[in-house]
Amino acid sequence: MSKIVDFYLGKYRHPATGLTIEEMWKWDNTRLAGMHGYTVWWFPTRKNATSIDWEPITDEDIQAFKANPELRRRLLTSFYRMLDFYGLEVDKSSKTPSIKRSEDYQERKEVWVTSDNQNFRRISRILQSLMLLGFKDAAEIFLAALVPIYFENQRTIGLTTYDFWTLSVSDPHYWNGTRDPSPV
Repeated sequence: MSKIVDFYLGKYRHPATGLTIEEMWKWDNTRLAGMHGYTVWWFPTRKNATSIDWEPITDEDIQAFKANPELRRRLLTSFYRMLDFYGLEVDKSSKTPSIKRSEDYQERKEVWVTSDNQNFRRISRILQSLMLLGFKDAAEIFLAALVPIYFENQRTIGLTTYDFWTLSVSDPHYWNGTRDPSPV
């Protein structure tokens, strides 16, 4: 298997930190905000990245994520961890799957809803990875939660970022690596 699959299964340590994915999931929000390069490992895509020891995900890796229940569960763990970072959570009271703002949303929003924030790109990567790895429903409900956040913060987030988020879910060229869109 590849380094990405082995990393997700706890058999390969993140090259920049030397940590397993399980150890990284335990990072507090301050550390997640300050670290770079982990999202290309947590949310692999075919899109080029400058992260240390990065490699694009292969067709075989994609099939492994789609077929292996443990890989799927672990990818969702990464997704839920990032939702928490953004002040969001799965709405367990809803009859249909959805994401809502958590109690600490306002506090968390102050960290990532700021001009030219790197988390805008991270969110694009998360959406693309979810689509690529067979989590279309998760990507769609994440985007549905992001839309009102965008409309409440249009000047800060910007239309280019919003367009990129929506295209990351709706246009296969964005998650298949066949289009190199302008960065957000």
